[in-house]
Amino acid sequence: MRKIAILIFGCLCGFFMGCEDKNIDWQPGTDSIAPDTISIINVENLPGAAKITYNLPNDKDLVLVEAVYTIDGKKQRTSASVYTNSLTVYGFGSTDAQTIQLYSVDRSGNYSQGVNVVINPLTPPVISIFESIKMGPSFGGVSLRWDNPSESNVSLWLLVKDSTGIHKEVETIYTSASSGQFKLRGFEAKKELFGVYVRDRWNNLSDTLFAELTPLYEEKIDSKFFKRLSLPRDEDDAGQFSRMFDGNIAVGMYTSVAVSLSPVFFTIDLGQPVMLSRYILWHRQSNPYNNCSPKLWKVYGTLNPDFSNSDTNYWVNGYQKDWELLSDVNNISQYKPSGDDLQNTSEDLAAALAGFDIECTNETPVRYLRFEITENWAMPVRTVIGELEFYGAPQE
Repeated sequence: MRKIAILIFGCLCGFFMGCEDKNIDWQPGTDSIAPDTISIINVENLPGAAKITYNLPNDKDLVLVEAVYTIDGKKQRTSASVYTNSLTVYGFGSTDAQTIQLYSVDRSGNYSQGVNVVINPLTPPVISIFESIKMGPSFGGVSLRWDNPSESNVSLWLLVKDSTGIHKEVETIYTSASSGQFKLRGFEAKKELFGVYVRDRWNNLSDTLFAELTPLYEEKIDSKFFKRLSLPRDEDDAGQFSRMFDGNIAVGMYTSVAVSLSPVFFTIDLGQPVMLSRYILWHRQSNPYNNCSPKLWKVYGTLNPDFSNSDTNYWVNGYQKDWELLSDVNNISQYKPSGDDLQNTSEDLAAALAGFDIECTNETPVRYLRFEITENWAMPVRTVIGELEFYGAPQE
């Protein structure tokens, strides 16, 4: 047995000695030989960008293709692996022609000769978004709306003239949604000069849009006058009515499951006639866009409800013709930036934390409000609301 072991050992030694002049290395060796150049197939110009398609050279140690170009005097680099035959260059702030140099790069870090390609970017997002902005007066401030069809990451910077006459940035909105809206609040009902411009991450800037606007008057309606009404087919508040007005958005009011039907109704007496401008509704913050949180809803208002009518069917399908429709949240995009998406984006969560600012569409004074929740995010019956705030002008 010992002889056999010695014989095997001797054979192995002889094998390795015989191979000692060969390089056994599973990694390719390095060299100083530059790879061949790519050949351009096509250029697809995009908003502020361009997609370049090419043929790769036949080099076994090729690892990537690199584009080198300049934005605002700073050199930029974008690369793509050998597993694709295209790359996209971004960040151009105009439609001016741009020259891009493309290089083949191998495993040893050798660069080929550069291949120049001229691109003509389409209108950059900072310009197209800026041109779509609509600015107008809103309750307590100014409202903005814009379109961003390329869903580019941009920021909108809002300006207001301060007491010294200098325009200062007072709010920044970061967005990548296909469209958006924002309301800047906290201003008196007197003429102000507002401004807004758009910026992207490459520091491309749009012009500044200025508008002299007079915010509409409003104040926060004092909740100490609020009471819960119990009309036929209304859900019970389980003694939690005051939780909707306690400043705590983490808990809120659950309706009971006494009725177990949809829609879910509950009614509020504001305690005084009010010309409502808007309201803010918060989902319970532990689980926004889920569970019993309202998804689609309407709010009706009136000064003179028919309390003598005890017909349940009237309070489900008939009262609407006698009350004023104040708001109709019939589309999720009215308050959730990403729309009907199962995943919550950072913008969605920020919107839930800030509260959903819903403007009222009717200019008739009301005292009684009836919420008609037609759909929840998960459970079909019962509703939870974290907090409510109402704004407008109390009437005599």
